[in-house]
Amino acid sequence: MKAIIVYYSLEGNVKSVVRMISNLTGADLLELVPKVPYPTGKVSKYISGKAALSHDEPELMPYDLDLDEYDTVIVATPVWAGNPAPPLNTFLATNDISEKRTGIIVSSMSGNGSKCADRIKKMIGSEPVCVMDVREPKKQDPDLLMDIEMSFARDMIGPYSTHEEWDLFDEEGNLLDMKMTRGAEIPEGCYHKIVSVWIRNTKGEYLLSKRSMEKLVSPGVWECTGGAVDVGETTLDAAVREVKEELGIDLDPSRGVLARSTKHDLMHEFYDVWVFEEDIDIADIKLQSEEVSDVRWMTKKDVDELWEKDEFNALLYYYKDIMY
Repeated sequence: MKAIIVYYSLEGNVKSVVRMISNLTGADLLELVPKVPYPTGKVSKYISGKAALSHDEPELMPYDLDLDEYDTVIVATPVWAGNPAPPLNTFLATNDISEKRTGIIVSSMSGNGSKCADRIKKMIGSEPVCVMDVREPKKQDPDLLMDIEMSFARDMIGPYSTHEEWDLFDEEGNLLDMKMTRGAEIPEGCYHKIVSVWIRNTKGEYLLSKRSMEKLVSPGVWECTGGAVDVGETTLDAAVREVKEELGIDLDPSRGVLARSTKHDLMHEFYDVWVFEEDIDIADIKLQSEEVSDVRWMTKKDVDELWEKDEFNALLYYYKDIMY
């Protein structure tokens, strides 16, 4: 998938979402900037609403875009008076994306952007792969918002199989007498398990790796090691195995500390985060090249900088709770 996200954001809600979706999918970003900016604050609701109801098509600042380079186009906008923000009207009136794979992201005060999404569908002229309708992203619970964003990214990327087999669990985390292959649709009411592994040394640095550019999800970003839990494993078993596979390091399971457990209902997954304290020489690491392209010890300040540049895995949005 070669994708681009075309978006307009007035007060940062849409921008915060598209940054995460770009990180998860590897999509390029194109921000639409009107030549005459819309005001923010109290007066913006009246002026923007009037412009949206009139279906205005404002002149935009020039942008460089060759749609032939992309098979997938995602459009994103705030909802103004039940309609897309006018800069998106201009883009869709001057660019035919009806033959592309498309996705729609709408951000509203009410969380009911269906009318706006329907209007965008008509403007595009074809059905999107999926629609994300999210209420005030910057005020959302971070775990819930990430569940919504991951679900959208998964649907945009589409199914893919690595022939991994997973156990399935009920909504309470109890093991079911059911298994599935990665890429298949997870049955309703069933969940699988995933894990992340943070390795901290005695200097307070964390061992982080860079994902291969060949990865379908979050290509080329930095992260801690992680992956899905295979059949018959606990999340601790999976943590130790993933680190061995990707970095060639043998961890002592008894030294692992479970630092975080969350449940993502839209993704049908339980997510455990394990922390190990180990002093490891970078020279002793053996990278699994199809998964990892680089590895470094980093401080929280290093990760803060990567996060601001969208070069750290969005799935690890909670990193400040782990790193100290």
